[in-house]
Amino acid sequence: MTELRPWPPQDYPEPESTSQPADPVQPEQIPPTPANIQPVIVSMHTNAEASDVVANLQHTAHLLRTAMAPHFAEFGLNDIRFTVLTILQDWEEGCPQTELADLLGQSESSISTLVERMRNSGLLYRMRSRTDRRKRLLKLTTAGQEMLQRIMQCHGRRMRALLQDISDEEIAQLSSTLKALVTGLSRQLESGNSYLQVAGSVESIAITPEESNVTGQWQSRAA
Repeated sequence: MTELRPWPPQDYPEPESTSQPADPVQPEQIPPTPANIQPVIVSMHTNAEASDVVANLQHTAHLLRTAMAPHFAEFGLNDIRFTVLTILQDWEEGCPQTELADLLGQSESSISTLVERMRNSGLLYRMRSRTDRRKRLLKLTTAGQEMLQRIMQCHGRRMRALLQDISDEEIAQLSSTLKALVTGLSRQLESGNSYLQVAGSVESIAITPEESNVTGQWQSRAA
């Protein structure tokens, strides 16, 4: 005879299970963000626009160097020598060679050849610091000052001609934007807080002479 059980079912003991209980699901562990790096949330569209801006800046820099080369050559200069002249004119007591290297984004040893060639051209001279004999100071010679004066008589006019396709208002806005960019990049590099460094060290890649000519490395134009 079939045993009848009451409805609704009563609390009958469950059979013992021989299987092990499943481990609880652990949340994904996300590495902590370094204290000196603030996370930036951007869209894929913003990333693409930023990449385009950097690419356009690089291409613009290359075009400007090419267009300005005849202007500097007219005075027996190139862009790096012109930059050195403009830097040294602001140092009445002489610019430390280490400071010049920093302003050019180079090491002191890497600009030694440039300094020697400009000395041989009579554009600058080196002297010892009066307060610290270990420091070498660089100053413009009279010829270097006169050279800078001659080129500056037409430099501004020719640079404006290069930018003839944009208005004065656009030039002012571009100048402000570029200054902000330079300030931000300099701060990142000086503090070691660049987002390009978050992923860790990057293997150095040797640059061929041909690549150096295209990218406009300082040393390739130091002659």
